[in-house]
Amino acid sequence: MLKKNEKHRATHEKYARARRAQKCRVQRLVCVPKCPPATWFKTPTFDKYDGHGDLIAHLKRYCNQLRGVGGGYNVDIMPDRNTLSNMRKNPNESFREYAIKWREQAAWVKPPLEEQELVYIFIKAQDPDNFHHLTGAMGRLFHTIIKIGEMVENGLKTGRIVRQAAIKSTTHAIQGGSGS
Repeated sequence: MLKKNEKHRATHEKYARARRAQKCRVQRLVCVPKCPPATWFKTPTFDKYDGHGDLIAHLKRYCNQLRGVGGGYNVDIMPDRNTLSNMRKNPNESFREYAIKWREQAAWVKPPLEEQELVYIFIKAQDPDNFHHLTGAMGRLFHTIIKIGEMVENGLKTGRIVRQAAIKSTTHAIQGGSGS
């Protein structure tokens, strides 16, 4: 019985030492000991690849988000003109939010983009609805393009502007119905 108690005590002490060592390692990771995690911290959300655009550019952005880069890029994965032309607007963001995010990424491109090239690549990156209405603004300044884009976005939401997909399907139905 004595041997059993000694064995039990030895196992208990070994377990207690392991827990103390683990606690010390965890405490070294915490900036302020005995402080609960921040209540304002939220788990980051990542953009999902929707099948459109450049898969490689999406994967680069995803890897940067995993590394904790935030909204910017690491110096080893700098955006280029091709990456910018493949950046698409998320369905849950406004045109202004998208344009600002796009412009922030464009600032990292080397050599720097001139205003006209910046506008050209931005318009080229748009979905068919915005592209159709923004091509007429070619040659304008970027901040003007944002204002026009917001007007187009508002027109699409209110129904004042018809979506390109609706025009295409109507045209297809008319052509199919006439036997052509």
